[in-house]
Amino acid sequence: MISEKELRERIDIAFGVDTEADDDERQLFIDTVSECGWDAVFDASFRYLCANRKTAAEVKNFAVLFWRYYRYVDYPIREPYKFLGYFYSKIDMKNCSFSATAIMDSLTGDVLVKAGYPEKHPVENCDYIPEKDPEIIAEAEKYKAAGE
Repeated sequence: MISEKELRERIDIAFGVDTEADDDERQLFIDTVSECGWDAVFDASFRYLCANRKTAAEVKNFAVLFWRYYRYVDYPIREPYKFLGYFYSKIDMKNCSFSATAIMDSLTGDVLVKAGYPEKHPVENCDYIPEKDPEIIAEAEKYKAAGE
């Protein structure tokens, strides 16, 4: 087991890069999950997201790394709506780019399917629209109200 400080440093390395992670960064993620367990890695990552990623571009970059490069979506998230709400509180889905919409649809679908909501994957269920999901909206509004 590594120290909390070492875990924070590894998370800083993992999410401090632009929108692409190299093989060394991916391996560091794999090693960190093996050494610390998924819950500790996720908690540290979520704290990093909320403390260090405040703009739409920054949270989109985090989402790309989380979803595409580190495949965090392969693991269950205890409070998926709280997690997703942070992204939706920062990204204006009505006025964002197609790439942001595609990333958020994929991230949202994968996170919710892994959390036990298979009907909430926008790629598989075209009637489901994440930005209209009352649970995501409620969590996003909490972040906005708190000024986060």
